[in-house]
Amino acid sequence: MKLLLPILVICAVLVIANAELEEFSENAPAPYGPEAVEERACGNYKDKCGSYGNWRECCSKWKCSCYNTGVFQKTCDCGYKIKNLEPLMDDKDME
Repeated sequence: MKLLLPILVICAVLVIANAELEEFSENAPAPYGPEAVEERACGNYKDKCGSYGNWRECCSKWKCSCYNTGVFQKTCDCGYKIKNLEPLMDDKDME
């Protein structure tokens, strides 16, 4: 019985922490249309590569250059919007 209260408190804290984590892990809303998937996958001009998964794949696919801007933070600089670019390879090669 003495352990029941601490276990319930720990469970409550974990539930709250998980809800906060899910809120921060959602990406910004994507635009509508055929370009939406590409823009959501790699971000737009000067977006943060690290926030979109594998930044090396993202930047090489869209002919961008990535560079460090801080610890664990990289910036992808394309010079123009990604949706206007042609990928370097087929999408099937990226899988």
